[in-house]
Amino acid sequence: MLNIFITGATNGIGRATAIALAQQGHRLFLLCRNPDLAESLRSELDALSNIPVTVYIADLAEVNSIKAAVAEFLALNIPLHRLINNAGVMHTSRHVCTINGEELEQMFAVNHLGHYLLTMLLLPKLIDTGQQADQPSRLVIVASEAHALFCKGMNFDDLNAQQSFKPLREYGRSKLANLLMMMSLLPDVNPQHVLINALHPGAVQSGLGGSGQWYEPIIKGLLRPFFLTASEGAATSLYVTTADISTHGGYYVKSKLHRMKPWAEDPVAAEKLAHYSKRILGLEQTSIDTEHG
Repeated sequence: MLNIFITGATNGIGRATAIALAQQGHRLFLLCRNPDLAESLRSELDALSNIPVTVYIADLAEVNSIKAAVAEFLALNIPLHRLINNAGVMHTSRHVCTINGEELEQMFAVNHLGHYLLTMLLLPKLIDTGQQADQPSRLVIVASEAHALFCKGMNFDDLNAQQSFKPLREYGRSKLANLLMMMSLLPDVNPQHVLINALHPGAVQSGLGGSGQWYEPIIKGLLRPFFLTASEGAATSLYVTTADISTHGGYYVKSKLHRMKPWAEDPVAAEKLAHYSKRILGLEQTSIDTEHG
């Protein structure tokens, strides 16, 4: 049995992933934003397994709620075998939120910064678990091919899309940030202790990015045969979470290794984004105490 912490499990790919992991007999810790949906999912999962499910209510755009959820989990003093960064939002117009007094574009804040904070707070526990066990723990990052299709870099001069906002481009950059986070962590995390990998789940029909326009149902109807179901979309997440793999820094599409675009492998951009993220989140003094070998 693995202890697995997962974000965004109340719908879509995250929900399908949580259901499959519960059916496999793992103990789940769910970080959810909506209390009603979280309780509904908990009831459904409780019916599938006699292993209790723990729910933490937190918003990935709110630093204090993330810190409170992590503190509550760490107080259990139990191993953490997997962290699955799954949650994501997409907006068709510019939404903003405030983190530590700074106004930020919400897709970037939730998809990247919230997960960056969660990862940095839980990474020491992942490392300790991997050191104590006979196999590494894992950080699983649900990214997207949007990083390849809609952008060619982070554009550090306008990270929060104040000068220009294009929905798909900003979403692509937020998912590119997921991959750059992985790249920034790889040199300092011993793969004997923690394996870090990312994935693209595939195009899944969901409410993500709904615009409310009259023609949207028509377009979705035409595209429906090409969409994956949530369960099909979760297959790669489950593979990277539970399969017998040894990759560190791998990017998976359809459960197979896939090449990221060059701008997702740029070490200079990865370091610059990490520095920016730590400053915004107040993590400037944070370091990963690991040794290779």
